[in-house]
This record gives sequence, C-alpha cells and structure tokens, in this order.
Amino acid sequence: MKTRQLLFFGFFILLQINMMGQLKITAELRARGELFNSYKYLADTTNETQYYVTQRTRLNFDYKKDFYELYISLQDVRAWGGEDMSSGTIVLGSSHGLDIYEASAKFNLSSKLSLKIGRQEYDFDDRRILCNRNWNQYGLSYDGLLLSYKTKRLLFMAQSGINSMQTKIIGDVTNKNNEYYDGSKGRMKTFNFIYLRKDFNDEFYVTGAAYLAGYQKVGSTSTVYGTGTYGLHLSYKNDFLEAKGNIFMQSGKNYEGKKITGAMMATAMAQYNGKKIIAGLGLDHYSGHNSSKSDFVYNNEIHTFNLMYGARFPFNGNMNMYMLMDKHTKNGGLDDLYGKIGYKFNKKHNLTATYHLFSTAEYVFKGLNGTTKEYYEKNLGSEIDLMYKYIINKEINIMAGGCYYFTTEATEAVKGVGAGTSGKPFYSYLMVTFKPNLYNQKD
Repeated sequence: MKTRQLLFFGFFILLQINMMGQLKITAELRARGELFNSYKYLADTTNETQYYVTQRTRLNFDYKKDFYELYISLQDVRAWGGEDMSSGTIVLGSSHGLDIYEASAKFNLSSKLSLKIGRQEYDFDDRRILCNRNWNQYGLSYDGLLLSYKTKRLLFMAQSGINSMQTKIIGDVTNKNNEYYDGSKGRMKTFNFIYLRKDFNDEFYVTGAAYLAGYQKVGSTSTVYGTGTYGLHLSYKNDFLEAKGNIFMQSGKNYEGKKITGAMMATAMAQYNGKKIIAGLGLDHYSGHNSSKSDFVYNNEIHTFNLMYGARFPFNGNMNMYMLMDKHTKNGGLDDLYGKIGYKFNKKHNLTATYHLFSTAEYVFKGLNGTTKEYYEKNLGSEIDLMYKYIINKEINIMAGGCYYFTTEATEAVKGVGAGTSGKPFYSYLMVTFKPNLYNQKD
C-alpha cells in the first residue's frame, strides 16, 4: 500500500511543477461480463454454465520534452469479488497491488532515427504474429530495446530483449535456481526481430519481418533453443475494398529442443466496406503434423505452426477454440474458411456476423482397427459469431457478442471430450470501455 501511495503522490506533485514540456494523462476502465458453456476448451454435458466479470484499469502518463519522450502505464486487472483480503461480511481489498504495463523512454536521435528502451507494446500489420493481445484484460507488453528508422514511405525497426527471473550474483549459492529461465513453459529467454515496411502509395504496402525467440534449456545457463519465424505481409485498402495476405515460415528448434521443419502459415482475406454494408471472405491455413507418415525423422520433428504472440480473438472464431495449434488440434493444424457480413446502422451502431468452417490441415490419428490405422475426418465443425458495437463518443463504447459452436466427432477428439458428450457450446459477453483524457499540459 505504501508503494501505491508514494507512486501516485509523486505523479500528482509533477502536475504542480511548471515543466517546459508536455504532460498528458489518460485513463482506461474496461469491464467485461462473460457468460459461457465453452470458451477456449470444449465442455461436456456435465459442465455447468460459467459467468464472471473482469475489469482492467489503466492510468497512463505521456511526457514529451525536447528530443525525448517518457511513457508509463500503470495497470490493475481483477475479477469482481476476487480480492484476497476479506471478512465474513465485506471484501476489503487485494494484496497484489498494481503492475507496470508499460514503462519506456524514447530518444529521437534525429528526425528519422529513434531509440526506445524499456517495457513497450508491439503491434504490427494485421497482428497475426506479434501484437498487444488487447482482448486479454492483461494485455501483452515486452521488455526490450527498439531502434527505428522512419521516412514517409519506409519504416525499419530492429529490436532485442533478454529476460531473467531475477538478478543473481556469481557465487551466491542460496539462489542457484534464479539463473534458470524455464523454457519448458514456453517463456522466452530472448526475443529479437527486424521489421521492414515499404509503402508504395497511400493504399498499398508490403512488410517483411523476421522474429527470433530463444528458449533456455531446462537446467542449463548456456543452451538456448531458437525459433525463427519469417515472412511477408501484404495490405491494400481504398475507400471500399480491403485485402490482406500473409505467408510465414518457421524453422529452428522449439522450446523442448525439437527441430522445426516445414511449419507455415498462409492467410488471405478480402472485404468490401460500403457505406452501410460490410461483406468479406477469407481463408487461414496453419500447418500440422501428418500422422500417417511412418518416417522416424519426420515424426521426431515439429511441423505444426506456432502462432507465437499474435492476436487470438479476432481470428479463427471468437470462442478462441484454437489458440494453440499443437495442443488444441492435436497437432493437426487448422484450415479456417470464413465469411463476414455486417451492417452499419449509423456512425454509432453496427452489427457483424461471421461464420467459420473449420477443418484440420492434416488427418489426426484415431486408433488401430486391427493393424490398420484409422484417422478422424478433418471436419472440425463450424462457429457463428455475432458482434454489436455502440460508440457513444470518442471516450466511451459498448461491445456485446454471442457465439455458438457446432461440433463434430473430430472436434470432440481434438478437444479431449468423449464422443457425443459435448454440451451446447456457446460464449457471450458484454464489455464497456471508458478511456477519458484526464490532463493535457502543453508548452
């Protein structure tokens, strides 16, 4: 509690100082209620409907002066009623305290070149590989150093970051485990990328990116397995038509040290944006493991594409059934053919419906019928997502949605539910977002 008080006291003292610079303070309060029978995981008929309300609160400080900028974002995320300090009659509070979501300093070395250090968000292109995962109440930020070079039609960025559980002084045998960063849980020891974007005109651009994630071998301080993800993104948009495509490959080793071969992602979408009507069609392909192959080398390699730190909620269904391609498809990979239609009632109200038809990219092994291998059908069923948005003003908006999943035998198999035992999988939510500008001091 003392830390909170000192922190807020320090920032409010800043407001009283006549600074030669610009200080902007914004906030965000986002509350979301969710009611569902299946979300991320497929529930069976014995599961009851779940519901809860979560809330994200942020306080953001953006200070600019001369050639540098300082940005700090404080965050608190909790479920309503989830505080761990309470009595028999009242909830008293939480002992967890606040978190630093972002804390970075940016130095403008010239009109084109800048250097940014600290915890920061990365949010690129259509957000397939790397983004802030904003649907998640906690969001996602990264510790690192980012070098940027930007002109009117060109953007180049290079980033590097290294992670540790905590500091350890050599010779301190009391904290021996602190030197290990457990890669078996998928936590990155190091994360690096280069990113190049070329705008050919105001409507069309192409980007090329290469990401390298390093995972520390369990029990070792010197062995780091590297997963490389690299590819191209194309984007075209005018007043009525929008089209995007990606092709990315993966190689190297995964966090367990297994070789990655032939893993790929390919996506394409086109959408018409009329004054009232929105209509789109798209296809996503994520490679999987061909379980019919008996080759020893092939079966000891990874062929399923890893989505890394890309967005989940906007793609492959709002129920997030396929967030992890290896675990959530039994390494079958995924093909998602989807169509979208929407209607804009006016500038404040719009409604969209999206239909997904899912299948595994490869056949998933079912079992032996004598000596014959049998496989599940590729059909994973379908999902329909409805989303309504009400934009009250620039600071307040409301979003509501409802989703339903139509299962198959293959759906139940890859999700680990007994054949014919899945319930009625649905997911619904209501979210209110309030993002006010609290203070803006200019020179």
